[in-house]
Amino acid sequence: MFIWSFKTSKKEIILLIIGIIAFIGAIIFAISSSSAPVNAGAINGGVSCRVEDSAQRENFLRAFGWEIDKNPTDVREIIIPIDFSPVYEKYNQLQKQQGFDLENYKGKKVKLWTYHITNYPEKDNVYANMLVFENNVIGGDVCSYELDGFMHGFNAESGDKFTISARDVFSLIYQQ
Repeated sequence: MFIWSFKTSKKEIILLIIGIIAFIGAIIFAISSSSAPVNAGAINGGVSCRVEDSAQRENFLRAFGWEIDKNPTDVREIIIPIDFSPVYEKYNQLQKQQGFDLENYKGKKVKLWTYHITNYPEKDNVYANMLVFENNVIGGDVCSYELDGFMHGFNAESGDKFTISARDVFSLIYQQ
């Protein structure tokens, strides 16, 4: 049988307790940061996806060259469908081109912010849609809902543009 005895001062006990608290804090931080949204950082050359208020949403769109009306034309909560329709699959391809992926948010309730773009070349009725989950942009597009409408990512220069019918817009945005 072995008996160990040791003598510690109050200072050593306090340091030990602080060390244990720091260790537990580091574990909690590691766990919480691993469950953060995929796009919580930045996309397209460092554009921050964090949008906690209207100024940050405006700055996000301004980073792509868009000027917008200060007030959104629409704000609503939508649920990303669990099963993607062919239209939603195509929409998610657009998201993947710009560094997002809505697969990670299937079944989640997200906020859709829609802003009128005031400086789109040669078009008046063009809007930016931002999908926001936990104050992070997780996707979106720039589009025109006109008969000969189009849709592309936030950066007009990258990715594919595709035409979109009013029925497709309805199925994407107003599916609820």
